[in-house]
Amino acid sequence: MYINNLSPVHLTIDNYNVFSASNVNDINVNHEWFVFSDNFGWDVTINNAHSTIYENYYFYIEAKYPDAFAHWMYESSIYLYLYIKLKEIYPTLKIYTKIKRRYKDVTYRAFNIKESDISYTIENTNNIVLFPSYLTFFTTTINDNHRLYLMNFRNYLTEVDAIKKDISILYFPRGKLENYKGNDRTILNQDNIENLVKTYPNSYVYYTDTTTDMRDQIKLLQRANIFICDYGSNFSFNSFFCNDSNIIVLGDHDNHTKFPYGILISNIIKEKNKSLIFISNVNNQLEFSIDKIKETIEQIL
Repeated sequence: MYINNLSPVHLTIDNYNVFSASNVNDINVNHEWFVFSDNFGWDVTINNAHSTIYENYYFYIEAKYPDAFAHWMYESSIYLYLYIKLKEIYPTLKIYTKIKRRYKDVTYRAFNIKESDISYTIENTNNIVLFPSYLTFFTTTINDNHRLYLMNFRNYLTEVDAIKKDISILYFPRGKLENYKGNDRTILNQDNIENLVKTYPNSYVYYTDTTTDMRDQIKLLQRANIFICDYGSNFSFNSFFCNDSNIIVLGDHDNHTKFPYGILISNIIKEKNKSLIFISNVNNQLEFSIDKIKETIEQIL
């Protein structure tokens, strides 16, 4: 059985289409999809029980790269808002995931999703599994619903009341835990960047590997006048929650504008903030000019 955006819709909640399969044994992302196609989804293995009495309800949100931080955040966790809505209809509904990650746990916590609401196995064959619309960074057709999903995700995790801008410069060094091996990298002079930031009054260097609740990390971002990060997931996720900030990104913007979904995310970041400045690396190395960073900070301050 194949589930994708062309499958029969099980129900619709707040412009979210929900698809379903019953008596499920296993789920895998369809591996025949290719980058410039929207015709991808989940291969679902069905058992022979043919039961109509369902004992377990699951919500499956994993896409192709559930072990890559930014992919999971923008392809999967954006549907945790939908999970909250679905749980009002199906009180015993659990999130089914095959891979445990720390960044998932801290995000579940931000949505007040309990550990007992997460399942790493399908425990009973008499089940119904619910699926959201399939959306990845490679989706080529973007519509108003995709923006809605992003804004619901953002609004749910940000404070309603304005937060005081009491951090002059906030720097998130590149984390070391659970980085996706396929594109992990090291910024050669990261320590020097940290030391520069610390010379400014009311500045703050924060290590995201210490986050225990994603809301705490997002509150810091909202307090920052200047936010500094490196390109990739650090930029695409954390900058998304900045508000009226000046964002300095260490690295190239090209990777964030290859596909319409990435462009949509970047556009929202630009709309919500005062400025977005990219600083290129030096001599094709993952090293950035301290003088250039300082000059950019001084121009903003």
